[in-house]
Amino acid sequence: MNKKMVEFKIFHLYWKKYLWSEAVLKNFNNFDTAYDFGIYQIYGDHPIYGDDTLLYIGKAVQQTFAKRMKGHYDLDACQVGELTRIHLGYFCELDNVSQENWEDAISIVEPILIKSHMPALNGTDVKGFLENPDTNILVFNWGVKGKLLSEVSNLRCSGYYHDYEKYNFEKSILRDGAGFNGRTE
Repeated sequence: MNKKMVEFKIFHLYWKKYLWSEAVLKNFNNFDTAYDFGIYQIYGDHPIYGDDTLLYIGKAVQQTFAKRMKGHYDLDACQVGELTRIHLGYFCELDNVSQENWEDAISIVEPILIKSHMPALNGTDVKGFLENPDTNILVFNWGVKGKLLSEVSNLRCSGYYHDYEKYNFEKSILRDGAGFNGRTE
């Protein structure tokens, strides 16, 4: 079997959880510092997807988390019930993400998280595939990550493995009618 080593650019996000309440929103100015940029998740009650579900993944790039959250008051009037919590994702220093390049890192990681988790209110961002990657990206989620998977990559949510002529997984696994461990279907 021809195995090829695939190289990845790895990002580590550390997530912190905060309850979505009037008290927290009033105190969001405490988060309005030079380092409060990154990716965030908003949770709440949805009439179809249920209580305390992942509603939205967004990014704070040109403005801090505090300013972005103030812009999400419209979610209260949307088709959701009560907003319950937010999770703020910070890049870990070991990724070589600095103030100079975090805008690029945020813009790389956010669509991977959206495509991988398909939040209820992200709309058109959840449709289709990511472009076939020039660089393979792997994202590890640490801390209080909510309902996010522990790791995601742009390979899984791109069209890369959806070339069924090249990657026919069913044929590569099911040989002569035998499934895993030699069982027949």
